[in-house]
Parts: sequence; structure tokens; C-alpha cells
Amino acid sequence: MQERKYLYTAEEKFIIWLDGFESLTYRQKSGILSLFPSAADFVREDGERRAQLLRIVPEETLRGMLDTLKKAEYLPTLLSNLAQKGIFCVTIRSADYPESLRAIPAPPLLLYCRGDRSLLKGDKFAVVGSRRTLSWAQALAQSFAADLSSHFTVVTGVAEGGDIAAVKGALAAAKERGEARSRLICVLAHGLDHVYPAAHADILREVSARGLVVTEHRPDVSPQKFLFPVRNRIIAGLVRGVLVVSGGLRSGTSITANYALEYGRDVFAFPYNPGIPSGAGCNALLKNGAAPADCLQDILSWYGLEEKQAAMPALNEEERKVMRVVCERGETHIEDIFRDTGIPVYRLSGILSGLEVKGLVARAGGNRYAAVGIYSDDAESKELLPD
Repeated sequence: MQERKYLYTAEEKFIIWLDGFESLTYRQKSGILSLFPSAADFVREDGERRAQLLRIVPEETLRGMLDTLKKAEYLPTLLSNLAQKGIFCVTIRSADYPESLRAIPAPPLLLYCRGDRSLLKGDKFAVVGSRRTLSWAQALAQSFAADLSSHFTVVTGVAEGGDIAAVKGALAAAKERGEARSRLICVLAHGLDHVYPAAHADILREVSARGLVVTEHRPDVSPQKFLFPVRNRIIAGLVRGVLVVSGGLRSGTSITANYALEYGRDVFAFPYNPGIPSGAGCNALLKNGAAPADCLQDILSWYGLEEKQAAMPALNEEERKVMRVVCERGETHIEDIFRDTGIPVYRLSGILSGLEVKGLVARAGGNRYAAVGIYSDDAESKELLPD
């Protein structure tokens, strides 16, 4: 990758330099930054500050840090290595560091980014879900994220299930609108040298090219289980609100929602029928004050926004019959659709596949189908109201 030129202030360079020390904890780095705004202050002889510094880091560590500052090539090499990978840094002292993130407890001192820096500005909204998100919930998450990206920058992760459905929705919506860039931020729990899961390498490259990928970790930091819950505070800190599309009682999405509640963000959740493990976390959130979101307008009206209605795809008479049944029944088995419409099952399979392609229904497993939108049978309006 061709090296890009990124300009940093002395304060920003100091934070980038400081973050390069793997042995330092977040608390130690924060403590050092509270004493020294730049490298010049750090190396200046000051007996009182040195004594304070030695209460933060051992003397041997301090000597090693000072040695790197004496090497003229150390920081330029570090910055060049990042630039060669297309990585730019946004520090807690950078002008465009998001204020909402700066305000949370223990905000990231440094964000390593790849993509469209301008997405750090403006209103953001998170769409998150567990790896075990059901097919119908994935379809809805994709639809919601697509429409929300008209009003907000969508923030999510890249895990299988609900997160990747939101990613696909935001990317597809930008293409449909003819936009070269996508209003999408993916927050990683590891460094940018790694991809997790590996199967999402292509889609992560697309997000880097058309949206923004951010992480608080140095590029070499590999995925580790304990880093994911910590990452979730960044998702919650960036946004005005969070939509939880799925999750168990002790899932990562519940952790994100709890951070959001702690930070005073708005929390929405898909309602689920009782007994569905991947929806138990959503129902628990609803019991504890989260707002139900069974249609997009539930979210948009919260912020005084209007939904942009989409024209309903043209349907033939049999498709219209099937849509009426699926919408009336909710999640429906193909045999029930047969009984209500009289259309043979062998033909229903093809009709339902066509409705999936048109984005109106989603497979729910076990030959069951769910509506992705509320079907309007008004021949004059012919509108699809997203569910």
C-alpha cells in the first residue's frame, strides 16, 4: 500500500508514541498524559514531576521510554509504518475526536483508523446483534440499518449474525443511493493487522474503502475474548442510540446496551416471542425500560425524523395472497400458508423465494417465513412500510 501523509501536532505525536509501549496499562498512560502534554515536557528535567512519574511507572521502564525519545528515527519510523498501512490516528487531544466518546469513563486515548475520517463527525446510531441472530432478525437488522444510514452514521462490529447484517444493510443502501461513500463505522476489538472472523476479510476491506474502521488497539494486537466487551463501550460511547436486534441474557449486545444506558444513550430492542434464547436479552432490556422497535418509525420518531417510504415491488396476485397471510400470521410455516391460500407447496417455495429476493420475507428456519415489511394491499398507494 502506498504511504499516505498524515499530519500530527506535537501533542498527538506524544500520545501515539506513548501508546506504542505495550507494557503500559491504560491507567499508566492516562497518568502520564495528565502530567505531560508533549514529548518536550516529558524529557525536560523536573525533579517534582519525575518523582510523580516514578509513582506511575518503574524506573527501568522510564529509562527505556526516555531512550526511545533520544533516537531521532523512532517516532518517524512508527508513524511511517502506520501510514504505509493506510492507518491514521485520532487522539483524545485531536480536534475531531468525537465529543460523545470523550465524555465517557475511560475513553480511548487513541483511535487507530482506516477509511473516511469525516464519519467521526455528525450523529451516529448503533445496530448490534449476536452471532446467533435468527434469519428474520438478520433481514430486519439489514433493512433497519439501510434506512437508518439515511439519517445517521451506522455503528456496529463485524461479527457474524446481527452485526454483519447491519454492515451489509448500510453498504447496500449507499450503493442504492448512488453514493461512493457509506455512512458506516465498524469498531474492532483488535488491531488492524488482523481480521476476525477471517471470513469477513473482503467486507472489512470494503468498509475501509467506503466507510470507516476504528479500534483502540495497536495494529499488531490479536483478537482476544476479553477485548470484545471492552470494545463495546466505544460503540455505546460514539452514538446517540443503540438498537439491539438479538442477544442472550449474558451476550455482548447486552453489555453494549448496558454501557449505553450508563452513558445516557437511547436503547431500543426488537421484541421476541417467549422462549427464544437469542431474543431473551432483548426482552430483558424491554422489561427494564428499553423502547420496543418493531418498525423503523419507532426509532425515527424518537428523534423527530420522518421515514422515507419505499415503493413496493410489483407483485402478482399469488404473491399478494402470500404476503397477506405472512403479515397477518407473523412467523408462519409453509403448510399454514398453503392452507390459507390454497397454493400448492411446490409452487409456494418458488413464490417465497421470489419474495425473499424482493426483500419482503425472510426464512426463519424449519420451512417458516417472516415478513420483513408490513405489506400494504392498497392498490393506489402500493407502499411497503418497513417493519
